[in-house]
Amino acid sequence: MAEAARAVEENVISYADYVLSDYGKDPEKYSRHINDFIERVEGLLYPHNRREEEKAFPLFRGHPLVNALTSQHREFEQLLSGAKSEVNPVRKVQMLKTFL
Repeated sequence: MAEAARAVEENVISYADYVLSDYGKDPEKYSRHINDFIERVEGLLYPHNRREEEKAFPLFRGHPLVNALTSQHREFEQLLSGAKSEVNPVRKVQMLKTFL
């Protein structure tokens, strides 16, 4: 399970890095696609995070790593939500790059 989780995270990060490198060159050009990108990342990441939190984390409840990962999940959710509501495409891309 750990290998699968790591693979999901690595693939999402690679995907985000690839897309944002293009979007960062000309955010205005891609402005209408950025929210689609955010929704795609949410679709990949949220189910993975939910599975971790529902299946794996309860086995290690209270462990500092579980607490840190749960906190990281909430930070990603806040980041994606904030980027989705940002209207300026340049700022939106900058916010998303902090995800990497």
